[in-house]
Amino acid sequence: MPPYQLPMAAAALVGVAGSIFIRFVTREKEGKIKLPATGDDALGSEAKAHDSFNVVQPEDLLDGYPVEENEYWAQMRLWKVSITANLVVILALETISLGWAAAALSGSPSHGDGDASAGTGLLLVYLFRILYALYTVTLAAGAVPLTTVRLHRNRVIHLAVLTALAFALQFAISILPISALAPAGSSAGALKALWHATLVLYALSAVLSWTIPTGPPLRFPPERVYAPATNAKASNRSTDNVSGSTGASVLDFILFGYTTRLVRLVQTAESLEIADLPILPANMRATFQFHKMRELLRVSPIGTWGKGKGDGKDGGEKETRPGWGLAWRVLRVNGVAFVAEMVMVALAAPLWFASPFFLQKLIAYLERDLERLHTRWGWVYAVGQLVSLLMVHMLAAQFFSLATAVIEIRIKAQLNTILFEKTLVRKDIGKDKKSDKGGKEDEDEEAEFSSKAQVMTLMTTDVDRVFEFSSFVFSLVDSPIELIVGTLLLYRLIGVSCFWGLLVIVVMFPFNTLAGKVVVRFQDKLMKATDERVALMNEVLGAIRMLKFMAWERPFESRILRVRERELKYQKLNYWLEVIFAAIWDSSPLIVTLVAFWHFSVWRGEPLTPSIAFPTILVFQELQFAFNTLPETFVNMLQSFVSLRRVEHYLELPEITPVPPLDGGAVHVFGPPGEGRGQGEGQGERECAAACASATVTWPQDRGAKSGTSGASTPFAPSTPGTPRGQQQGKFVLLDMDLRFPTGELSLVCGKLGSGKTLLLLALLGEADVLAGQVVCPRSPPDSLAVYGPSGANRDGREAKWVVPGMCSAWLRNASIRDNILFSLPYDEERYQRTLEACALIADLNILEDGDESEIGERGVNLSGGQKARVSLARAVYSRASVLLLDDVLSAVDAHTAHHLYHECIKGELMKGRTVVLVSHHVQLCSSGAAYVVALDNGRVTFAGERQAFLGTGLLGALGSSGAGAEEEEEKLVEDSENLPSGSTLSVPKRVGKSTDVGRLASSQQDAEDPPSETSSTAFTEDMASATANDTPNGNADGNGKAKLERKPPRKLVEEEKRAVGRVSKDVWTMYVRACGKHWYWTWFAAVFILAALSPIVESYWLKFWSGTPLEEAAEKGPVYYIGVYAALTLAGVFLSTYRFFVLYSGSIQASTVLYKRLLESVLFANIRFHDTVSRGRLLNRFGKDFEGIDSRLSDHFGHSIIFALSFTTIVVSIAFAGGIPFVLAAFVLGYFYFAGGLYSQASRDMRRLDSVAHSPLYSLYGETIAGATVLRAFGASSKFLRDMLTCVDTQINPSYWQLGVNRWIEVRYDLLASATVGLVGIIAVMTPSISAALAGFALSFATEMTLALLALVRRFVGLEQSMVALERIKEYSELAQESPEFVEPRPAASWPDKGAIKCVDLVIRYAPQLPNVLHNINFEVRPGEKVGILGRTGSGKSTLALSFFRFVEATEGQILVDGVDIAKIGLTDLRSKLTIIPQDPTILSGTLRSTLDVFDEYEDAEIYEALRRVHLIPSPSGENTEAQMDIETPETINVNVFRNLESPVSEGGENFSTGEKQLLCMARAILKRSKVLVMDEATASVDYATDELIGKTIRQEFANSTILTIAHRLRTVIDYDRVMILDQGRIVEFDSPTTLLSDPESQFHGLCKATGKNEFITLKRMAGL
Repeated sequence: MPPYQLPMAAAALVGVAGSIFIRFVTREKEGKIKLPATGDDALGSEAKAHDSFNVVQPEDLLDGYPVEENEYWAQMRLWKVSITANLVVILALETISLGWAAAALSGSPSHGDGDASAGTGLLLVYLFRILYALYTVTLAAGAVPLTTVRLHRNRVIHLAVLTALAFALQFAISILPISALAPAGSSAGALKALWHATLVLYALSAVLSWTIPTGPPLRFPPERVYAPATNAKASNRSTDNVSGSTGASVLDFILFGYTTRLVRLVQTAESLEIADLPILPANMRATFQFHKMRELLRVSPIGTWGKGKGDGKDGGEKETRPGWGLAWRVLRVNGVAFVAEMVMVALAAPLWFASPFFLQKLIAYLERDLERLHTRWGWVYAVGQLVSLLMVHMLAAQFFSLATAVIEIRIKAQLNTILFEKTLVRKDIGKDKKSDKGGKEDEDEEAEFSSKAQVMTLMTTDVDRVFEFSSFVFSLVDSPIELIVGTLLLYRLIGVSCFWGLLVIVVMFPFNTLAGKVVVRFQDKLMKATDERVALMNEVLGAIRMLKFMAWERPFESRILRVRERELKYQKLNYWLEVIFAAIWDSSPLIVTLVAFWHFSVWRGEPLTPSIAFPTILVFQELQFAFNTLPETFVNMLQSFVSLRRVEHYLELPEITPVPPLDGGAVHVFGPPGEGRGQGEGQGERECAAACASATVTWPQDRGAKSGTSGASTPFAPSTPGTPRGQQQGKFVLLDMDLRFPTGELSLVCGKLGSGKTLLLLALLGEADVLAGQVVCPRSPPDSLAVYGPSGANRDGREAKWVVPGMCSAWLRNASIRDNILFSLPYDEERYQRTLEACALIADLNILEDGDESEIGERGVNLSGGQKARVSLARAVYSRASVLLLDDVLSAVDAHTAHHLYHECIKGELMKGRTVVLVSHHVQLCSSGAAYVVALDNGRVTFAGERQAFLGTGLLGALGSSGAGAEEEEEKLVEDSENLPSGSTLSVPKRVGKSTDVGRLASSQQDAEDPPSETSSTAFTEDMASATANDTPNGNADGNGKAKLERKPPRKLVEEEKRAVGRVSKDVWTMYVRACGKHWYWTWFAAVFILAALSPIVESYWLKFWSGTPLEEAAEKGPVYYIGVYAALTLAGVFLSTYRFFVLYSGSIQASTVLYKRLLESVLFANIRFHDTVSRGRLLNRFGKDFEGIDSRLSDHFGHSIIFALSFTTIVVSIAFAGGIPFVLAAFVLGYFYFAGGLYSQASRDMRRLDSVAHSPLYSLYGETIAGATVLRAFGASSKFLRDMLTCVDTQINPSYWQLGVNRWIEVRYDLLASATVGLVGIIAVMTPSISAALAGFALSFATEMTLALLALVRRFVGLEQSMVALERIKEYSELAQESPEFVEPRPAASWPDKGAIKCVDLVIRYAPQLPNVLHNINFEVRPGEKVGILGRTGSGKSTLALSFFRFVEATEGQILVDGVDIAKIGLTDLRSKLTIIPQDPTILSGTLRSTLDVFDEYEDAEIYEALRRVHLIPSPSGENTEAQMDIETPETINVNVFRNLESPVSEGGENFSTGEKQLLCMARAILKRSKVLVMDEATASVDYATDELIGKTIRQEFANSTILTIAHRLRTVIDYDRVMILDQGRIVEFDSPTTLLSDPESQFHGLCKATGKNEFITLKRMAGL
C-alpha cells in the first residue's frame, strides 16, 4: 500500500470520533429545545432575594431578537440541502471507488504477502473513507430541519471542520510524490479520476460549510444600551443592529468578516456616531459582565470586603496576599476565555517553527537539484511553508482577538462596574483628616483614595493597566513551548553549537529580569507622579474662578509644571530603561547567532551552507521572542499587579451600613410609645422618626472594620460601633447625644459655627461613625427611585421612607433644572409647579430664556449659591420622601426668600406629614414652628427639647441676634403693600414661562427671589441678557390666564465635544514635529534612522556572501575572517538600533514638555465663559488620558512607523537588486495591498476618535458620583446611577471593541497576504533554475521580513494616527480664546491702588455684540475707604458690576477708574492681584492650613495666627473671648480647635470644614492680603448671626482704610455702611447713605428694610442712627 494513505484515513476517523464525543457530551442540551430564560431564572439565584443593586434585566442577557427569522431558516434549509446532496454524491463516489478497487485487486495476480497486505490496506482506506462520508451525510441530513440557533450552529461547525479535514488530508496525499492513488492496472485511471472528483467535491462542501451563516441577523433595542442623546445622533437605521459575530459563518468568524460591514459603513458615512456601530453581543455588554462579576463576588467576597467581615480575623491573610484575591476572581469569571486562549496558544507555539523547518527543506532541495529536474518535493516544501504560515497566522489572529477584543474589554467592564458600585456604598473617608498619627502605613493606604482625583485615576489608569495584561499573558504558555521546540530544531540544524547560543541567552536573561525590576520601581514612581499631577489639575480646574480672581494662574502653572517635570523625569528614566531593554532584546539574537556560528564554523570547522544559515537565523529570532517576551510579560504582570492591588485595596475599604428593604412606620427606639416612661413626659410619648441614644459619633474613617454587622436585620440599621473614644484624640466628636426627632414634625438643629450640625445630619444618614451608643433613622434603599419612583409609594401603597438631604453646598448634575428637580421621577405637573412656587424658583426661571429647561453647568457653575440651594431643596420637596434632612438651605437667600421658603415650603402644604430635620442659623424664624429643637456647641448637646422649653433657656438670644422675636417674624410681610415703594410690590408669578415679559417682571419685587452670586458664571448673566433681548411675550393668554408659549429647543450650556473627521490634518503633524525640536534635531534624527535601517540588510547580505562562497575560497580566507566581519557589522547594527531610540525619546520628552505647557497655559488663561461651558471631565480627559498616550505611546508609534517604513523600503530595494524581476513582482503585490491599508486606516482612526469622545461622559459621571455619593445614597438613587454608568460603559467599550476588531480584520488579511507572498517567492525559486540556494534563502528570509515589516508599518502608522487623535484634541484646546494680556506697559505703580477711590464713568456692558446692554450708563464714585453695600434683585446687574471690576466681562463703553487708573488699560494680573474678593461659594485648596492661607509662603506664622483670630476661628489671647480662653486644650481634649495648628490638613475642596469655616478662611486670607479694594459677595452667609456680627466688627477694624463693596442679603451687614447702592435693570436707582434712604418712605431701600419685620425694622433704623 502506498505510504501515508492508511494513517491519514485513520486520522480522518479520529476526527469523526472527536465529533461524536463532543455531541455525546452535549447530548442533553441538544435533546430538547430550550427557550431563552426570562425572569428570575435568567438572572440566577441573585434575583431570588432582594438585591438593591440588581439592575440587570432578563432582556439584557439576550444577544437580540431575530430579524426576518422565517426567511433566514428557509434559506438555511436550501443551503444545508445543498451540502447534504454534495456529501451524498461523495458517499456514492467513495462506494463506487471501493467496489472498483476491490474488483481491481481481485482481478490482479498476487506476488506475495506484501501485495496482499497492501491490497488489504487500500481496501481499508476506502472503507474508512466511506464511513467518514457516511457520518458527514448523516450529520448534514440531521441539520436540515433544525431551526434552533445553537443546534444549527453546532452542526455547521462540525460539518465545517470535518469537510475541511477531509479536503486537507486528501490534498496532502495527492501532492506527495511517493503516494499512489490506486492499484496499478487498467482501472488506475478511473480510480484516480474518482479520487480527484471526491477531492473537488470535498472542497466544494468545505466552501459551503464554511460560508453558511450560523445564526439569523439580530436586532436589540438600542435604548437598552445607549443613552437617549447618543441614540438621537444615529444615522444608521438598519434593522439588524447587533454585531454579525453572533451569526457569522465559520470563515467570517476566522477572517473577522463581520467587521467588513463596519469598514464599508465608515467609507459611506459622512460622520460616524457611536450609535451607528453594531451593538455588541450580550456576553460583551457591561450589564452581562457586571452581573457575572457580582454573582461571583456575592458567593466569594474579596478578603474582608463584604458583610459580616468586620472582626478582622482574616486580616492576616489580607496583609500577606494583597491583590491575589481579586486576580483569582478575574481569572475565574473569565475562565472559559482564558482557557480557550491558552489552548490556541499551545497549538500555535510549535507552528511558529514550521516555516523555518520547511525553509530549511526547500533550500536543501535547491542545493541538491540545481537544474530543477525533480520539482515535486520542491512544490511540497513551498506549499508546506505556505500552509503552515496560514495556520499559525489564523490561530494567532484568533487568540490575539480573544486576548484584546474579548478578555480586555470584559475585564475593563467588570472592574469599572464593580468599582463604581463600590463608590456608591463606600464610606466617605475623604473627610478623615484629623485622626491620630498612629499606624503610618494604614494612614498612607487610607490617604491613597481620599482624593476624588485619586479615585478617578483608579477607575481609569489603574483599570487600563490591569486589563492590558491580558495582551501579554499568552506568553506564559507560548514561550516555554517555543523554547522546547526551537531548541530541538536548532539541534537538528547545527548540533551542539546551538547550546552555546542558548547559553548566551541564559546569561542575558538576568539582565532582562533586573531591568524588569527597575522598570516596575520607576513605573510605580511615575504612577504616583501622574496621580499627583491629575489630582492637582482636578483641584485647579475646580478652583479656576478663584485662581482668576486672585491672579494666581502663573504661580499655579509653575506648581503644576514642577510636578509635571518630576513626572517627565520618571517617564524619561522609563524610556531609557526601555531602550536598554530593547538593546538587550535586539542584540541577543544577533550575538546568539554570532556565537553559534563561531562555534559551528571555527571551533567545529563545519561548512556553513545556506540551508543551515538562514533557517538558523529564523529559529534564533523566534527564540529571541520567546526568551525576551517571558521577562517582559513578568514586568507587565508586575505593573498590572500594582494596579490590581490598588483596585483590591479600594474594594476592601469600609462601606456604609447596608440598607434593607423598607418596612414599618415610625421608629420606637426604647420600645412602644409610653413604655417605661412616666405620665406627662410630653415629648417622650411622641413617636420619633429618628433618634440618638447615648450616641457618640465622629467623621467617617477607616478602622479596618466593615459596616454591616450591627442591625443588619432590623428595618432601620444603626451605624456600626467602632473603636473606643480614646483612639479618636484630635478628631471632632459629637458626644453623648440623646435625641428623639418626632415623626411628621419640623425639628430645628442650631448652633455656632463648627459645632457639629452637619455631622449630626450625616450620622442620621448613616454616613458617620458611631463610637458609642446608637443612632437610628430610616434610610433610603439604593433602589428607592427604581422601586418607588413611578408612584412615590411602595408596593403596599405607603409613602416611601426616603431620607433626602438638601445640602447648602448643593450637589447638582450637568443637566437641565427640571431634570435636577425631577431626579428621574415621573413628571407630575401640579406637584412640580407647586414645588417651584414653594421653593421660590418661578421668578428665576422666568428670567431665563429656556426656563426650567435651562442647562445647569457642571457643579452648578452658572447658578448662584442661593439658586443651587433652592434647586437642591426643590429636588427634595418634589420627591415623596417622608424624612428630609436639610442643611442650612436658608443661608444664601435674602429675608424675603427665607421667609417664603420657611412658610411656603418648609411649613407649607407639600411638607405636611413629613419629618423635617432642619439645620439653620435663622433660629428666630425657624424656631417659631419647630416641634423639637436641638442646640449644639463644640460637639455637645446644650439643649434638646420642645420649642417652648427652648425659648425659655436664653439660647435664642445668643444664637439668633436678629432683634426680632419669633412671633414677630410672622408679622414681617403683613404690612400693607401701599407702604412699600411702587416698584417693590411683592408678587410671585404662578407659572413658569420661557418667554415671559422680563421688563414687566422687573418692575415688581418678586417674593421669591435670590440675587445670584456676584461671582457666578458669565453664562447665567448672559442668559439673562439674552432673555432681555426677547422682551416681548411670545403668545397670548388663554382664558385661564396661562400663556401659550412657543417653546424653542433649549440651548446647550455645556456644548457637545467636538470630533474631527477625515485624516489627521497637516497642522497637527506640524505641531508635533516642531514640538520635538528644530532643524538640527531632525537632521540628526534622519541620519541615525537611515543608518540603522541599512544595518540588517548589510548583515544578511554578508551572510549570503559567506554561505554562498565556494568551499575552496572560504577555506583560503578562513572562517575567522567571515565571522569577524559579521561580528563587526552586528555590533554596529546593535549600536545604531539602540542609539536611534535615544534620539527618538529625547525629542518625545521635549514635545511632551512643550505641548503640556502650551495646553496648560491656554486653559488657565482661557476666558471664564469657556470654563463655564466645558465639563471638567472633558478637560481632565485632555490632561490625563490624552497626555498619557502622548507621553507613553505617541513617540513609540512615531519612531516605529519610520523604522518599519525604512525597513520595508530597503528590503524591497535589496530584493529587487538581488533577485531581479520575479521579486519585484512580489514586491509590487505587497505594495498594492499596502495602499489597500488606507481602508483600514480610516476605519481605525474613526474608531479611535469615537473612543476618545466616549471617555468624557464616563469620566464626568465618575466625577459626579464620587462628589455626590452621599446625596445619591440619601435619595436612594444608587441603583439608578449604576444603570446610567452601565450605559456609559457600553457606549465607551463599543468603539474600543470595534477598534480592536478592525485591527484584527486588517491583520488577518495581511497575514494571509504575507503567507501568500512567501509561498509565491518559494514557487518562483522552484521554477527558476538560475536562482541559487543562497539567493533563494536570502530572498525567502527577507520576503518573510518584508511582509512582517509591511504589516508592522500599517499597524504602527494606524497606531500613530490614533495617537495623533489625542494630539488633535489637545491642539483644539491649545488654541482657545484668551483673556486680555497679563501685563500692559506702562504698568501701574507697585503701590497702586494706594487710596481705593473708584469711579465709574458711563459704564455700558453687554456680553456679546448681538445682545442688549446689561448695564446702562452707570455713573458713580466711591471715595477712598468708603464702605458701600450693593443691593438689587435677580438680573439687576449686581453680578455684572462685580465681574466688571475684575474684567471677567469687558466694558463696551465707558470706563472704571481705580485711583485714577483706567482698569481697561492695565494687565489683568496687575488688576486682579491688587483687588480682593471674598465669594459666597468659598474655594480653598487642599494641603495644610498654612498652605491654604499662605499659598506662596509670603507671611510669618504670627501673621497667619493673627488673621485667624481676627475672623474668630481661634480665640483671642486678650480678654475679649473669655469663654474660649477657659476652654483649655490639651492633647487629650476631644474636639481640639484644629485652626490652632497650621499643619492641620485640608482635604480636597476643604471638605473637612463647613461652608462657614471655609468662608472665614477666605476672610482670613483677605485680611493677610490687605487690599485697598475689597469686594464681598455674601461672605458670611453660612455663619451664625453672632459670628457674623463679630466679623462685621473685624471688617470695620481691619479694612478701615480700604474701600469695600459688599453684596449681602442680611441688611444688618450693610446698614452701618457709608452708602448703599440699589440696582434695577442695569441702572442705579438709589445711591445714598442708609440713613438718608431709610428716612425716605418712598425709597426701595426703605421698603426692603420694612419687609424684614417690625422689630427688625426698628433695629435697622436704630443701627442707622434714626
